[in-house]
Amino acid sequence: MPLIENASKEYGDEIRFLGVVTRDDPAVAADFASAIGAAYPHAVDAEGTLLDSVGVPGLPVTLGIDPTGRVVARQVGQMDESELSSLIAELQRSVAGG
Repeated sequence: MPLIENASKEYGDEIRFLGVVTRDDPAVAADFASAIGAAYPHAVDAEGTLLDSVGVPGLPVTLGIDPTGRVVARQVGQMDESELSSLIAELQRSVAGG
């Protein structure tokens, strides 16, 4: 989450970040996000509908979604800075038409 927080500050309006609390107690997740200083927005998927719809085998997962709603990049598992940079570059290429 700290990597995503830093990226959300760096990319500002170019790329939007949204955390999704999946199959977890929303209050506990909100407390955790607040405790680590995650200022980017979060949504709740209490039933895991989103997770099921994108066919992800587990958490954590990071998705790059273009403006049309198409998943153009996916990273399952914990990410490092290099992997996040690659995912962002792939998303930027998709948005730019490349």
